[in-house]
Amino acid sequence: MHPENRPPVRTIAREARGNDPRIVLFIALFLALFTMLVVVGQAQQAEPPSDAAIQRTTTIEQTTITRRDGAPPLELSDLGMKLAIERELARAPGINTATLDIDVSDGIATITGSAPNVIVRDRVERIAATVRGVTAVVNHLTIESADVADPVILANLQRALGADPALDPGLLQISIDSGIVTLSGSVDSWRERWLAEEAAKNVYGVRGVVNQIQLEYPEGTAGRADDEIQQQIIDRINGSALIDAGLVAVGVRDGQVSLSGIVPSLADKVTAMRLAWVSGVTSVTADELKVDWELYRTQYTPPAAPSDAPVRSDSVREQARDALMLNPYVEQENVEVVINNGVATLSGTVRSLTAKREAAEAVRHVGGIFEVRNNLMIDPGIEATDAAIAQSVSDALRVDPVVEQVEVDVAVDQGIVTLRGQVDDAFERARAEELPAGSPAPWRWRMS
Repeated sequence: MHPENRPPVRTIAREARGNDPRIVLFIALFLALFTMLVVVGQAQQAEPPSDAAIQRTTTIEQTTITRRDGAPPLELSDLGMKLAIERELARAPGINTATLDIDVSDGIATITGSAPNVIVRDRVERIAATVRGVTAVVNHLTIESADVADPVILANLQRALGADPALDPGLLQISIDSGIVTLSGSVDSWRERWLAEEAAKNVYGVRGVVNQIQLEYPEGTAGRADDEIQQQIIDRINGSALIDAGLVAVGVRDGQVSLSGIVPSLADKVTAMRLAWVSGVTSVTADELKVDWELYRTQYTPPAAPSDAPVRSDSVREQARDALMLNPYVEQENVEVVINNGVATLSGTVRSLTAKREAAEAVRHVGGIFEVRNNLMIDPGIEATDAAIAQSVSDALRVDPVVEQVEVDVAVDQGIVTLRGQVDDAFERARAEELPAGSPAPWRWRMS
């Protein structure tokens, strides 16, 4: 059809709409109704809320919480926690989520499937514990690795224990059954007990560790007064930047510590239990330390803004020394701490590069410290030639469950270790970096 003969449809429609009184009436009614709704809404907003809307009181055990927002408690669904755990695990290098199955019921996360070694199995559990709302983690992961004969595991473990200057292998007994290591004997500190367990987990072929090592404190440390132990734990918690001290209570009876209160995550609960292990403590229980994010967020008091008043250096120094004592890698008596205007300077000697790093990291988390200057010197306590260092690092790489199958060349020149090779992911690289730092060996290393 020729354009000149095409009916002017759009023009006709506009004219029809403009002249139809029914449409005009409809528009007028719509505008009147809209205006009325706006006025009513503004009037409702101007009315003060009722007492029921202002105050909502929830009682959990003996704690009363007053909510002013009138909103129901934040619901952390099991499905939401499951998805959060899976997301965090997927982000973590070195973890194959295809071999894992996560289930969450009433805040309890159950993990099934397989892991290549104990290191990864424990790492999966720690990551799950950091997810908000998770109150417990049940780890049913099995270890799927090549079978290693128990005598070979025993020889490698004895070598690893002997290479750690902080341990005395003569005080420990080791039994192995199908890759399950049982440690027994006695040590005089929680630090040594923990280091022995970690050494066992770091040996290729180990499928699990049962730690039955007893604590026998040296004379003068055992039998400390309960109030002295309690005060030291409280000071540690107060000095930690990770725990809200106002929501954690400490009880001590005959050296047995009980923790109660509220923490926002299972990882924080584990941290609080670690802080409680001071000299003289024989056991730590935290059954009454509840993991409850909703309750925590209603009671948490944010730290006050920094004031112009200087922080007492002697108080911060004591907290820093307590933090060093807590760290299993650091022999606190050989480390000197000086605090000046929030700057912590570390001097003295440690046995390894790992201990030097751990010392700085421990002090960095103390409240009131804003900078750490690490002047620690490394003194392994033994004369180590470059060849001996290279052999020690090579042995550690060979028996490590994470990097034992990675081909790594080790070169040492005047105590500087250089590693060359290729790994699959960032976790394997980080793991390879840790091993030279922990040997009675180098004071520096390079990666290539």
